[in-house]
Amino acid sequence: MDALLVVGIVLLVVAVLGVAAIVVLTVVARRRGDDVEDEGMVEPSLDDTCLVCVRPLAPTEEVAAMNEKAVLAFLGELPEEPPSYTDPVGNGRWFVHVDCAADFLDALDSDSDDDAAEQRP
Repeated sequence: MDALLVVGIVLLVVAVLGVAAIVVLTVVARRRGDDVEDEGMVEPSLDDTCLVCVRPLAPTEEVAAMNEKAVLAFLGELPEEPPSYTDPVGNGRWFVHVDCAADFLDALDSDSDDDAAEQRP
């Protein structure tokens, strides 16, 4: 019985220390200015334009980021302008308005449906 009590107390202490470490790391990150909730989020700059409609991206608009594969499917080649940003893996990403991206995806889906219909005997 005494051994079980000691093991239980040790496990409880380890759990409390683990939770305390997570809290301390979160507080330190917030004080440093790191945004803990939005880790990995990239905001468009004032110079960025939508790849589809070429209008400037306003800070209040919803934007999406198209990867290189989607841009190749849309344009047939990568644009001369550099990507809006590069993700941690090194893939280029271009900003687009969410509405423009939705229209582009709808057009892409209808093209693939047309191709599938042509291939049927």
